[in-house]
Amino acid sequence: MNFFKQFYTQAEIDEEIRKALDLHNSLDPLHGLIFGSDEDVIASVRAAMPLAPPAYVAPRALTPAEETRIDQKIDSQMIVARVWGDRASSDATGIPALDAAWKAKEDDEFKKLIAPSILAKKVAENTIAGMIEKAIEGAVREAFTKGSVPMRESERVPLALGKRASGERIEFDARLNETTLYVGGAYRGFWKGAPSERPHSFA
Repeated sequence: MNFFKQFYTQAEIDEEIRKALDLHNSLDPLHGLIFGSDEDVIASVRAAMPLAPPAYVAPRALTPAEETRIDQKIDSQMIVARVWGDRASSDATGIPALDAAWKAKEDDEFKKLIAPSILAKKVAENTIAGMIEKAIEGAVREAFTKGSVPMRESERVPLALGKRASGERIEFDARLNETTLYVGGAYRGFWKGAPSERPHSFA
């Protein structure tokens, strides 16, 4: 190995690897405990011998025929730009029927492309919405079963008490443990508990 070289060719590296492996395998097996396996030997040789980068090759000059072909292509593009103007880079033909048909075709292909993802999204949304709806229905049903949700006014079975001289009328719902107060036939409010537990705000 020439240690004064900066880079090495692939053939030089392969030759040095072959020599190193021959020497490594000819020694006592205990040698491997010190210097490692064959892979370690190969890695050490590659690390000590950097592969030379590919040589730079300057591009050749264009032939007259190639220059003519390029010039013709540029000229044709300039002519198209002069004739069509801003539409030179557009897919529109200027014919409404053809442009509409082409756009419809592109839209249809685009819908087919994204249809699976849209369907998956809708399925996920429907699944989540269904789970939420079922959870709400279950919670409401359980609440009604336990009697923790107040009944509507029309569903109550109140216990009417006598009217007072002041025009008050008190109704007590034992099922909900609620007392409702009416004054002069108008609803005044209600409180939790028996009539005897009337709050001071209803005094």
